[in-house]
Amino acid sequence: MSVPLRVLVIDDEKGLRDMLCYGLRRMKFEVDTAENGEKGIARALAGGFDVVICDVMMPGLDGMAVLEMLKREEPGLEIIMVTGIPDDEMAARALKLGAFDYLGKPYDLTVLFDLIEKAGARRRLSIS
Repeated sequence: MSVPLRVLVIDDEKGLRDMLCYGLRRMKFEVDTAENGEKGIARALAGGFDVVICDVMMPGLDGMAVLEMLKREEPGLEIIMVTGIPDDEMAARALKLGAFDYLGKPYDLTVLFDLIEKAGARRRLSIS
């Protein structure tokens, strides 16, 4: 049996974090969460994650700053950006900074799970 993908959810909305945790665990992912950018960066850099799901709009360090810092510190980490206010310019910027993908909320969980699987596979290939 393969080792489950480890996913970190960084989002300031508790309800969304809880819902994602529940869904991701049901899909057999290992999940941890952070309620803001600062804690998210600390957890992500503590290591062991395959994929990070990060909200774009958060108080304090926003998702784009988190993306930039994580990609600088750990370039192989795969990061999926999510936002309640989809914006083509922001999506282009996120992808240019190295995001694996960019999803508008509300998103279809099956689409997100599929993206996590693909991002996790790419991550594991890069470290094997």
